[in-house]
Amino acid sequence: MDDERIKKASQNLLKAALMSADELAAKKGENDLFVRIKRNSERLSSCEGHDFEPDPDWRTWKPNRTIHCRRCGGDMKMHDAMEYLRGFAHGSGRDFKAITETIWPPADPA
Repeated sequence: MDDERIKKASQNLLKAALMSADELAAKKGENDLFVRIKRNSERLSSCEGHDFEPDPDWRTWKPNRTIHCRRCGGDMKMHDAMEYLRGFAHGSGRDFKAITETIWPPADPA
């Protein structure tokens, strides 16, 4: 790719990044990957407090595993959800381990 094409591509990406999900969807359609990412980000950002669905199968490896918020409908990477819950526990004075075990249950004792 020559410098001019790289410059134009980066300008178009910046324009898309500055658009709302609705503006971008009007141009690209709802199934566009960037639109779906922006919609998810908007859901997560507007959520007043995430309520993650329990994931009893969390020990089974999946690449880029996410966890779903029942409240906003957004999906968050598992690591990011852990850090969110760590901050929530710290700020609320609740037990971090107890909070996380409702989402990621411990292994059954053998």
